[in-house]
Amino acid sequence: MTGQSVATGHASQTTPDRGTAGHPGQRPRPRINPLTKIAIVLPPMVVLLFVRDVFTPLVFTVLALTAAVAVTRPRPLRFLIGAAVAAVVFTWTVLVFALTTAPQISVGTQVVLEVGPLTVHAGALESGAATVLRVTGLISLTVLGGAGTPGPELAGALVNQLKIPYRYVYPALVALRFVPRLRRDIAIINAAHRIRGVRERRGPFGALTRASHMLIPLMAGTIRHAERISLAMDARGFGAHPTREDRVPTRFTWLDALVMTLGMVAVAGLFWLSAALGHLELVGTVYPSAVPGNRG
Repeated sequence: MTGQSVATGHASQTTPDRGTAGHPGQRPRPRINPLTKIAIVLPPMVVLLFVRDVFTPLVFTVLALTAAVAVTRPRPLRFLIGAAVAAVVFTWTVLVFALTTAPQISVGTQVVLEVGPLTVHAGALESGAATVLRVTGLISLTVLGGAGTPGPELAGALVNQLKIPYRYVYPALVALRFVPRLRRDIAIINAAHRIRGVRERRGPFGALTRASHMLIPLMAGTIRHAERISLAMDARGFGAHPTREDRVPTRFTWLDALVMTLGMVAVAGLFWLSAALGHLELVGTVYPSAVPGNRG
């Protein structure tokens, strides 16, 4: 669905309905309501804010990323590059948190790494890993909640199930559609510069020079596209009526109820498993000052 089609409720005869494979005679493929996935990942996200141990966020991070990769199916090379970059960033961030943590957390713990004046204790390393894994778990669950969900489906669910006025939902969707368009326009401008033989400097100053060269054509193209979108929405009477009929309404079905129930049971089971193994540690504040493992 393009920006123009956001404003209209007319169906296209050549576009397959949502939830179908696009081939005549083939059974419609059941789709999960986007709000179902969001409802599953929200409770563990709230609980992870108050989790202090390493095991619990690690389990949720691994499972959420595995499910997100299975849904999105990225290219192997892109996945390997992303995993390598994420591993480097994770290790570096853990070390930074371990070096900047409160001194009382590392009191009485073993020295793990000592490089010159820098000393990393096991308690500080555990605290840093727990903090980074907590943030990573929140990001992973956020990615899982939106993985494989097209923008129009999420917009339809917000309008039909949460009763948010469509005058707010669909303009926000159109605004989000500007991001891939800007990326494409930048690629076109760079290709045009290469064809014309524009020599570009390297390094940070070269990046600033390229950005300054792209600014004017990028703004001009964005303004023209915004004008076309606004004229198309105005011509189709967008916002003239209190409600709007979708071409393929998003519904909450028995499959959504089943998936939501199973998902919440699985989430509760993971927390129960962490507690049964003696790893789950909950605190009353997001950033406690207590020493992990010393609960008295």
